[in-house]
Amino acid sequence: MIELTDRVHDQCVFETRVANQLRTVGQKARTSLYSRVYDEYAEQFPEHLPKDSKDAERIARYETLFLRRFLSPSTTMIEVGPGKCHLAFAIAPLVAKIYGVDVAAESPRTPETPPNFEWRPTDGIHMPFDSDSIDFVFSNQLMEHLHPDDAMAQLREIHRVLRKGGSYICVTPSRINGPHDCSAYFDDLPCPIQAGDYQATGLHLKEYTTRELLALFKDANFRSVQAWIGARGRYIALPSAIITSVEAMLRMIPAGRRKRSRILSVILGNRVYATK
Repeated sequence: MIELTDRVHDQCVFETRVANQLRTVGQKARTSLYSRVYDEYAEQFPEHLPKDSKDAERIARYETLFLRRFLSPSTTMIEVGPGKCHLAFAIAPLVAKIYGVDVAAESPRTPETPPNFEWRPTDGIHMPFDSDSIDFVFSNQLMEHLHPDDAMAQLREIHRVLRKGGSYICVTPSRINGPHDCSAYFDDLPCPIQAGDYQATGLHLKEYTTRELLALFKDANFRSVQAWIGARGRYIALPSAIITSVEAMLRMIPAGRRKRSRILSVILGNRVYATK
């Protein structure tokens, strides 16, 4: 539970202001603004940056448990938005090569950096790799930070760099039990309800339903798309029709009762597996 201090209020004001900038400027301006925004955020609110912690290590263990079924010693992999690289470093012994791709210019390198890990900067859209050169891509809590136009452009870039038969797993929070950023903490900051759901107004530039994500991946020409549900590294694939039907039923619950529900996050946390 977050303690709603004046400092947190300042952070939410900052997020709302810069998110509005990102939503309203053109794509060319956004590609340079992403990096500046997160550099400014790191400078003003360093206490809210991802930290080395037992929680981060625990999440990395859970994701490794889930992801290892898709990996082999010959896999070339990308993690988009790796943060402090807890997961990338944990995955490294299981693959031939792993890249961390991020808007931050510099890697959070440590003495434990694996020899098969490499950092590659991005503008938030373009993947700095040759076409048909990557086996597997993973992102967690990344897509919601992109402008919707840039999210689609990045998705097409990921499709481009994947080899035929390669796959992408995208994990992003569901709008149905959102918002999942700083929106709705304070009454003096906007958090509108549109079409029955709260709309994030902080640095989550768009939160998605599973139905929306499945459509986006298909529009990006992925050959097959699956949705998975579960928790703590244990997930199962379900037919898309079941998940989208459950979403439709849950949206009949008033938005205020769905907001930030941990129980619903097991069902609704978007985890999409797509194959080229």
